[in-house]
Amino acid sequence: MITSCPECNGKVSDSVDSCPHCGFALVQPEPPQRKIAHKRGIKRRPRGAGRPKGSSAFNTGFYGCLGVGCAIAALIGLLLFIGMAAGSSQ
Repeated sequence: MITSCPECNGKVSDSVDSCPHCGFALVQPEPPQRKIAHKRGIKRRPRGAGRPKGSSAFNTGFYGCLGVGCAIAALIGLLLFIGMAAGSSQ
């Protein structure tokens, strides 16, 4: 059957995908299929699920500060120990 192109009004067969005169797409592409995120009822949890919003994979808050504080204290102690050992050897 012959129809007219909605873009250029040229005569077009209904069996073609695009107009031979102007190239207008006569057939709408099908929307892409959604991928299924789970198989057999097992749902995947999104990244970061179960953690407070805005937190990283590391513990934040009190325990995160405690860990950083301990690391700084250990570094200062190590530097003092090295300094005292170097001073006593003279």
